[in-house]
Amino acid sequence: MNRRIAIASVFLLVAGCAPRADRTKAAAPSPTPTPTPIAATMEPAPSGLARPVAAKLEVIAWAGQGAGALLDVAAIGPGEAIAVGEPGVVRISGNSVEVAPLPDGIPTSVWADGAAFAVVVGFGGSSYVRENGGAWTAVATGTDADLLAVWGRNRDGVREVFAGGARGTLLKLAGGAWERVPATESVQLHGIVGNGARVWALGETGGGGSPGEGSILRSAGGAFSDACPDLACGGALYDGWAPVPNELWTAGARGEVVRYVGAQAEWITTGAKEDLTGIWGTGARDLFVIGDAGTCLHFDGTAWRPLDAGDRDLRSIAGLPSGEAWIVGSDGAIRHLPPI
Repeated sequence: MNRRIAIASVFLLVAGCAPRADRTKAAAPSPTPTPTPIAATMEPAPSGLARPVAAKLEVIAWAGQGAGALLDVAAIGPGEAIAVGEPGVVRISGNSVEVAPLPDGIPTSVWADGAAFAVVVGFGGSSYVRENGGAWTAVATGTDADLLAVWGRNRDGVREVFAGGARGTLLKLAGGAWERVPATESVQLHGIVGNGARVWALGETGGGGSPGEGSILRSAGGAFSDACPDLACGGALYDGWAPVPNELWTAGARGEVVRYVGAQAEWITTGAKEDLTGIWGTGARDLFVIGDAGTCLHFDGTAWRPLDAGDRDLRSIAGLPSGEAWIVGSDGAIRHLPPI
């Protein structure tokens, strides 16, 4: 996941990489890295489901609408999802919505391993874990930095969970305890995503109230390193999608979507002008990006088309292999995309 945060209004974003033009006439332009050719044997991205052109988003109305922003969502099974934000932890089951406030802090991001396991992180370094539908249990993170992203995976029965946030904070959950992973302190991480042995942590440097320069930290099973010297990062990144190992799509500031394969970048024209805060899909012909002011676009492998998602700022999108997905945003907005 995924999201710009303003403490007063609790907004969450996720940032994109793009080369920045040199604004000074006297300074020489920065050299552009030479792209590495794409290996012919590289695994192609899945094509994705053939979604009907008539597909529409359903509005899920609930009593907490207008009470605060929902900042992230995780799909846990058919008809089931968990969202987090100012109201607390929100369980979505069909059209039914239940809220479970947490005792400390506002949760900003959630990752779930089906219905059996979920972890949320939030402001002030807060972290909670729930197993097998039980109570949410606080887990110390050892930091008071705001945590803005959590992501994990289950490989052969072994869970690997990462969390990231302000001041270059990057953590890994191992043996039920969080441990610090070295990262650049000037980076603010907004999203974490991975596939195979590869994990990317996305965000920005600088900022200070406005989008900063993009940052991508890359791991191949060990330590994280700065990927931007290879990828020519520029603008802030807010979310990512990794359909296969060594392929990364990013969504970010000012409507920017970039596809990276190895060290080769392709800037994708979506027509969006608003900041894009989420990206998810079942494959290269079934891909969604969402963002501010109700921006919701679907890519069918050929063209982008808008879907009516209202006018609220959208913060996160997550779905299942069936094509079912949920979108959440400001004022408690929840949108549902039926399975194909």
